[in-house]
Amino acid sequence: MQTMPNQRPLRFSLWLLPLLGLLLLAGCGDDDSGSTPEAGTLDKVWSYDRIKACADCHSPAGGGTGASNGPDLSTPAKFRNNLLGASIDSYPGWNTTQDCSTTSFPWITESTPNKSALLAAVSWKWAEGNTNCEGTYSFHQPNNAIDNVPGLLADLELWIENGANP
Repeated sequence: MQTMPNQRPLRFSLWLLPLLGLLLLAGCGDDDSGSTPEAGTLDKVWSYDRIKACADCHSPAGGGTGASNGPDLSTPAKFRNNLLGASIDSYPGWNTTQDCSTTSFPWITESTPNKSALLAAVSWKWAEGNTNCEGTYSFHQPNNAIDNVPGLLADLELWIENGANP
């Protein structure tokens, strides 16, 4: 009968246990699922419930009927695509306020927040003379304006400034 050579039992030193624990935990750090979207991106703008709530009126299921509720803003892509470069003229059946219907600014002008009528429609800072849309702001105030949502106006401005990228 053949005998096995002497084998030493595998010994773990006490200092190896914390090291193994750290290695296991380090592998868990790659999950981005709970991370905050980067500022100046559509993902960041869409992370605000107030922006998602635009679809409560501006979507096929929204409060308006037919074209009277304007563009469909029910998804991030539709929010961007239906406002970027579009103006009051893009939605002739949309119920709008008289003052805002005279502006020549698109709702979102790529890289130019001060020529984006969307900001005036939802923020008093912008409605106060930047694009002559005070009436539209008044229509959205208080429930759908963004001035009282910390960080939202700055993130929306930055996204437009960065080119309103998808």
